[in-house]
Amino acid sequence: MVMAQALFKAIKADNSDVLIDVLALAWTKSLLDRMPEVNKAITMPISHGIFGWNMRKKLGHELRDEYYD
Repeated sequence: MVMAQALFKAIKADNSDVLIDVLALAWTKSLLDRMPEVNKAITMPISHGIFGWNMRKKLGHELRDEYYD
């Protein structure tokens, strides 16, 4: 996540009006909350290594309803 912050900074430098929302594991949320470039940290409800198709599908529908690209 620390390496991703460089990308977030570059995106914001290129377009200061852009909103950056990040989908990540729960343990990274406190770090993301401290990054001024990140508008919203969305907690991934599924752990690494777990397929969880139904949960992923549900999450996809929830994100679609919030008009994410």
